[in-house]
Amino acid sequence: TQSTWGNPQVFLYDQFLSLPCVQNLQGTLIYELLDIFVNKSLKEYLAFEKENTCFLDEHNLDKCELLRKIRLLTFASLASEKKDIPFSVLSENLQIDNSMIEQFIIEAIKSKVVKAKIDQLNQRVLVTSATQRTFEPSDWKQLHKILLTWRETCHWLGNKREL
Repeated sequence: TQSTWGNPQVFLYDQFLSLPCVQNLQGTLIYELLDIFVNKSLKEYLAFEKENTCFLDEHNLDKCELLRKIRLLTFASLASEKKDIPFSVLSENLQIDNSMIEQFIIEAIKSKVVKAKIDQLNQRVLVTSATQRTFEPSDWKQLHKILLTWRETCHWLGNKREL
């Protein structure tokens, strides 16, 4: 997992939680850390880091990289809920100085965690889409429903074209 944590391109960890070997780790610090990266936010990570600095050091986990990733994932969660986010909300939730918010948003866009535009004049970010941190069975059902509707629409358009 160290290579996974250290890989700057890996942001999604939910698939690991379903693995039997990982399930056996429930109740351990590494499982708790994984759960934070799958389901929680910067706030929970900072509390974990404060309580478990020795654990992170013992496992050679780069705290700066973990902090960068959890901020990006927290932003992805915020962007999934709201499409118009004031810089002040980002600054508060990500614990980043307002002067660094634009740079952070650019990093998030480059990392493909979000697709967004920066509205400098109004000090906000306008989100087009965001990485979904987890994909539950209900999400699969919703996707299936969307694809069925899309297929029906294509079929209907094909029939209209023949007329």
